[in-house]
Amino acid sequence: ANFYLNCQAYERALYHFYKILNYALNIEETNISNYETYIIWAQLGIAQTYLEQNKFEEAYEFFTKIHLKNFETSIVLEVLFKEAVCAYRSKHFNKAETLLKSYCSKEPNTPQFAKAYYYLIHCYKAMEDKENLLKTLFELLKLGQEKRIHQDDYWEKWDKYQTLSAKEIAQDFYTEGK
Repeated sequence: ANFYLNCQAYERALYHFYKILNYALNIEETNISNYETYIIWAQLGIAQTYLEQNKFEEAYEFFTKIHLKNFETSIVLEVLFKEAVCAYRSKHFNKAETLLKSYCSKEPNTPQFAKAYYYLIHCYKAMEDKENLLKTLFELLKLGQEKRIHQDDYWEKWDKYQTLSAKEIAQDFYTEGK
C-alpha cells in the first residue's frame, strides 16, 4: 500500500490500505492488540492518500479517527499538524484553530511549526478575528526573531513564514485603508 502511495497510484494504495482494515475485522478479539499498529498505519495511509489527492474533507475525517496512544511524539505531532491543515483546507476554521493552537503549544522545534502559525493566522483572518490575528502574528514575529538570532533549526522556515504572513496581513490592512 505504501509503495503504491509513493508511486501516486492512489486507487491501488487505497485498495490495499482498506484491505488491511477489512482483514482486521475478522481477527479474533484476543489477537487484536497484535494488529493494532497495522490498523493505525493503514488509517494513516488512507488519510495521507486523501491528503495527497487534495481530498481534504476525507483526509480530515480519517485523521480525526486515529488514536495514537503509544506512538512517538514526532508522529503524533505530524498527524496533529496534518489534521489541522485538512480542517483548515476544508474550511472548518474553528476546528483548525483548536488543532493548530494545540500543535503550537507543543514542542516548537519541528519543521512545520512556523507554518502552523501561518495557518493559525489565516484561520483568524477567515473568522474575521483581528485581535487574535494580530496577537498570533506578533508571536510568530517574536519567535522567528529568536530563531534567527540563535540560528536554531528551521530558522529559514521561520523567516519565510514571518515575511509571508506580515506581507499578506499588511496588504489586507492597506487595502482596507488602515
